[in-house]
Amino acid sequence: MGQALGGPFYVFLIREAHLQLLLSSSCELSISLDAADQGTYEKMRRPGSWKQVIDTLGRISKLRSERADSPLLLYLTYHINRLNLPSLWHLPDLCGELGIDAVKLA
Repeated sequence: MGQALGGPFYVFLIREAHLQLLLSSSCELSISLDAADQGTYEKMRRPGSWKQVIDTLGRISKLRSERADSPLLLYLTYHINRLNLPSLWHLPDLCGELGIDAVKLA
């Protein structure tokens, strides 16, 4: 099992050079996502940019799939609350689209 990366940082701020290091390292990149749809996300995360987060996660996943030797694992944490519970049903499809390896519901 690889090294877990934690701490509050914004995944969309990852620079290309850092992303290349992540892709070649045996680590788990765990991302906390507040909702599984744009409307709920942007209500909960103000200011929030659903497009920016999803585009970045898609970019990471695409680059990882292009590097067959990349040991990087992508995890998603979803903290359920009364505001984001209805969007939970969108989570499996979203994770499939983004190439997420595992989800932790909390």
